[in-house]
Amino acid sequence: GEELRAVWAEEAALLAATPELPALQRLATAPDADLPSVLARARAWGAVGSPAQARAVLAPLVATHGAEAAVIDARVQVELADTDFDAALSLLEAAQAAQPDDKGWPAALEEVRGAQRRWRAEVKAELELAEP
Repeated sequence: GEELRAVWAEEAALLAATPELPALQRLATAPDADLPSVLARARAWGAVGSPAQARAVLAPLVATHGAEAAVIDARVQVELADTDFDAALSLLEAAQAAQPDDKGWPAALEEVRGAQRRWRAEVKAELELAEP
């Protein structure tokens, strides 16, 4: 009903405001794309508020480049853009388990945990403001 119409209206507005989306979609599915191009496309989808599209762009890389820090970072950024902190933490925890000698993973984990704490505090404050 109303909720679905609101979602469609939002999507229509996004498409109208972002005329390059069809071109981005074609680029994102190009079979001969190199890794930096694919990562850039995923970032572009995330920037326009389409994390599902960004995930779809990154999905083929999981099998071929999944252990590379740039791919892991791109996937984490998509999850953060979608406020799915659990998914972002899960990706980083798996990376840390697979690459325990990499000293960057603990810092990345702490950064995401901090973002999650800040987001939860913001949500809590908003809820408290909404209470009578």
